[in-house]
Order: sequence, then C-alpha cells, then structure tokens
Amino acid sequence: MSRLIVKGLASQKTVAEFELTEEEMQQDLLTLLTSKGIPIASSCQGEGVCQKCLINGDLMACITKPSELIAQGDKKIEITVSYL
Repeated sequence: MSRLIVKGLASQKTVAEFELTEEEMQQDLLTLLTSKGIPIASSCQGEGVCQKCLINGDLMACITKPSELIAQGDKKIEITVSYL
C-alpha cells in the first residue's frame, strides 16, 4: 500500500493522510480526494477544461493518478494544494 499525504500551501499544514489501495492508485486525484472529503476546486466536473484543480503547482488533479506520482520503490506520495 502507498500513503498519500495532502499538504496545504496556504495553511502550511498537512491536511490529510491516507493509505491507498491498488484500486485507488488508479483513480484520478480529483475523484479520489473529493471522495475522501478533501475539497478540490473544479467547475468542469473533471473534464480537464477549467484548470482549477491544480495540485503541486501545475498538475491537474482530474487527469493525474496517484500511480503517476510515485517514484520507483517509494511508498509515499505528497501533493500540495495552494488554497488549503
């Protein structure tokens, strides 16, 4: 299992930490985070148009999966959300 750590740039705090299943590793981060109660801005319902769901500065959560962010052999994924 991998661990997802969500940090807020505005608050300078760790907002949440989750253990992710293999199934969750293949979901887009917008769907995953909202299902876990983390508010992610979006007005296009995940179609990749509005670009409000930015994480880590320039990645869109609606088209990025946790599996794409994990380094080889690492079990920890850290993402930052500017407005949290």
